[in-house]
Amino acid sequence: MKLRSVLTRSSLLWLAGVLALLSYLAIACVMLHWDMVHLDSRILPGESWSTLNDYTPGLREVHIWSTASLDVVFPLAYSALFAGLIWRGLPERFQWLVWFASATLLADLGEGLVQI
Repeated sequence: MKLRSVLTRSSLLWLAGVLALLSYLAIACVMLHWDMVHLDSRILPGESWSTLNDYTPGLREVHIWSTASLDVVFPLAYSALFAGLIWRGLPERFQWLVWFASATLLADLGEGLVQI
């Protein structure tokens, strides 16, 4: 079965959208519960290093686990949603935009790997 035929199903688009929203909210809950700033919210390298140095050993472990779980589910879900919506809703001449969803997925997963 082709990836395109799977990702354009209404049920999978809804599932991906709900999963993206829930994983985003779960990351926010982790940040609120442990009163921490997630490294994903930092842009400049100096800010990231400063935040990382402020983490206690427990917060580092929380960050590693949340990045290895929730921050894997989130990009998989939103990339599937974006790709499915592009394939389903845009004319054929714009189908190349799916590559941006794929590139975003790879970049986000790579970022998480670097953070871990």
